[in-house]
Amino acid sequence: FQITEDDDPGALGSWSSTSAVPDSVIFSAPAVNTNVMLYAWFTNTSETVAMTRTASRIVYTDAAPTVRARDVLRPYRRLAPGGTVTVTGADLDNGSSGGEQDGLALDIAVWGAICAGAPDCDTSPATPGITLDQPGTYTLRLIVINEAGNTALAALATAVNVVQSDVLYVSAGGDHSAGTSWATALTNVQWDAGLAGVQSVFDFAHDGDTVHLAGGTYKIGPRLAWTQDNLTVRGGYQGSGTPGAQDPAEWPTTLTRDTGIAIGIAGQRLGGLAIEGAAGGRLEGVVIRDAYTYNAGAWLNNAYVAAVSYFTPGGNLLIRNSSGLTVADSEFSDGFVSANYAPCHGAGVAVVGSEDIRLEQCRILRNSTAANRAYTTYDGGIQGIGLYSANSSLTLTNSRVEASFMTSVSDAWDTSGAGMHVDGGELHLLDTRVAGNTARGRGRTTLANRGGGIAIVGGTHRIWNALVALNAIYSIEDQYDSLGDGLYVTDAALSIESSTLAQNIGQGWYSRNSVLAITNTIIWGHHKDTDLAADPGLFSHSSFGDGTNAGTNGCLAADPGFERGFRLSPGSACRDAGGLTAAQAGLSGRTTLADGAPDTGSVDLGYHWTAGLDPALADLHVSAKDGDDGNAGTTAAPLQTITEAIARADHGTRIHIAAGTYSRTSNGESFPLVIEHKYGVELLGTNAAVTIIDQEQPG
Repeated sequence: FQITEDDDPGALGSWSSTSAVPDSVIFSAPAVNTNVMLYAWFTNTSETVAMTRTASRIVYTDAAPTVRARDVLRPYRRLAPGGTVTVTGADLDNGSSGGEQDGLALDIAVWGAICAGAPDCDTSPATPGITLDQPGTYTLRLIVINEAGNTALAALATAVNVVQSDVLYVSAGGDHSAGTSWATALTNVQWDAGLAGVQSVFDFAHDGDTVHLAGGTYKIGPRLAWTQDNLTVRGGYQGSGTPGAQDPAEWPTTLTRDTGIAIGIAGQRLGGLAIEGAAGGRLEGVVIRDAYTYNAGAWLNNAYVAAVSYFTPGGNLLIRNSSGLTVADSEFSDGFVSANYAPCHGAGVAVVGSEDIRLEQCRILRNSTAANRAYTTYDGGIQGIGLYSANSSLTLTNSRVEASFMTSVSDAWDTSGAGMHVDGGELHLLDTRVAGNTARGRGRTTLANRGGGIAIVGGTHRIWNALVALNAIYSIEDQYDSLGDGLYVTDAALSIESSTLAQNIGQGWYSRNSVLAITNTIIWGHHKDTDLAADPGLFSHSSFGDGTNAGTNGCLAADPGFERGFRLSPGSACRDAGGLTAAQAGLSGRTTLADGAPDTGSVDLGYHWTAGLDPALADLHVSAKDGDDGNAGTTAAPLQTITEAIARADHGTRIHIAAGTYSRTSNGESFPLVIEHKYGVELLGTNAAVTIIDQEQPG
């Protein structure tokens, strides 16, 4: 080969071997800025092969970059005790450009920084950044080097404040600076920091810090990442004081996916929060909703090929390889996981490989998935769209898992646990309701569609004072079974105490190869209440609709007489039928009755509510003619719309609808009328001839 500065190979016989290609090429410097063309020529050693040529244009210029730097770096950098902070040139940049030569824009090759002021600041240029180890205000100057190697220094310095604090505030009303008060709060949970990329509050928090989030809605692009130990994040603040009043119901803190970002790209993780590798910590008083995850693999030569980088469990919340975490008074709703040749797990919450995780007073609602060929051969297909737990110790207490929906667009060889799927480990499901979850599977094996409410595979688990109701799982193709609409258990040890499995659409409870202990429990109102085969277990003082164990160990087959949303009627045979006292069962002060009378003496069977039905909500009256939606809803002061009555209703509310026509035009109804997350609500008209609900839609 040889290299020339003009389009002429020169004399033959002066060529160099391609085994010794130089690292760099030296050529004559032009007198002015210009574009230099260099030509590379190739032939063989005997010069019998026609020469080939390639050319390259080299920009030769002294054009300098145009430097634009921030006047103040926001948010301020936070210094952990004994730690350091690195400030890069990209942090300081505010839209610099590489310059121009003959209309050609030059790229920036390097962003750097130089320290121009104390305290204890190294004044030598540093690329890509400068490390600071003391709090204070530093003066840094941005250095930019373009692709031609020309350098420019910012005319104005950037003030870089380094603060030391173990508290961090977030509020739209702050000034996005120190974050040490509501006035100086970061203005978002996540933001675009230009060249520095997308940043979040978790990039500025340290082990042991406390983050206070003011009420408001914060948009999230890429999934948030929490890796700190013993971090506390609390939402629901009013946004004044130190930290001041906190009430997540009055000042909800909502983290929601930024819907301005297009979806549908394999590997996307938009919205939501991932807590990974954290030891200790608390998340409290937040709503995380509308997260989007797209998992993808491939099908090649009649075999499934896993694209691991394109699969992760979890939508709204992922807890992985962590320990000692508590999540309290929070909601995880409307998450969505999509998949193609890949699994779908935990659109609401996923807990994987973690120990001592507690979810208290949490609401896991309306999470869903749609999957095309989610194969069992790679990590289990579609599982636990509300909550997914794998190889973890998890306590879920005083919570709700409701209205999850999973579906397979095409063949999905495993559809399991629309509400919850638990794979091994240890689950304590306490004082919790799992209801209204639905799985729609296309699995084509005997065990493919399992557990509309809860599916448990392996491990040792306890269910205490739980309500599992109104769940469903069904196969799109009728010849394939759906097992355990309420509860599916296999290869596990499970105790169920003082719980109710009722009115799940098909099969209440399916179990195989498991060790079972069931006490003080009601299983009633299914097409088939139980299919427990010959699983060994102790069944005592429980009521089975199919007569399982009736007459033995205090078991019976008595209609519980449900009313007002799975509460017992006063004359129910399931009252005082337990094998312990209410106090021994840990249910003192709880009630199974609509009037709220506490359970005393021998414990009632089944799920116990914390309180009875509020008398003001037990019966609501509606009159299109004489009502007003500002009224109390009594007979004397009825509401005007069914819409308002449903909004106010609680579990077991009876809505009495007077004669009249209820429509958009006649009394301002909003359609469709939706009763969501409320059991046993009744709409009671006068008669079909005079109480009319008219959506006013043709056809």
